[in-house]
Amino acid sequence: MTEETRRAIDILYFYQAHHRTKGLKVVIGLQGEVFFARRYLPVLQDDGPISLTMTWAGPNMALTINEAAIQQMEQMGAFVLSDILRKDQPTDFEEHLLRAVHWIANAEMQTNF
Repeated sequence: MTEETRRAIDILYFYQAHHRTKGLKVVIGLQGEVFFARRYLPVLQDDGPISLTMTWAGPNMALTINEAAIQQMEQMGAFVLSDILRKDQPTDFEEHLLRAVHWIANAEMQTNF
């Protein structure tokens, strides 16, 4: 993944951090990077039956980008950040902004167990 692509994905994570449904996880990545599957957990007991539980592993919902989302992105400055990505020589302050957005994106990517 190129640095520019990673930074663009960071902006999407920055957006979803402010507009997600509480308790649901959104994962953003290139095709093939996002894992979603069923996980089967067998439970064995010394003196009882075997049980098999199925759970879903992966994101809980999709990131939907529609007209309302675009307006929210505009209001929160996501397009200003995107404009910074296009610059050949961003200022030190702009680089610090992008680094802060990257830290937020990394925090959003962390899995809580």
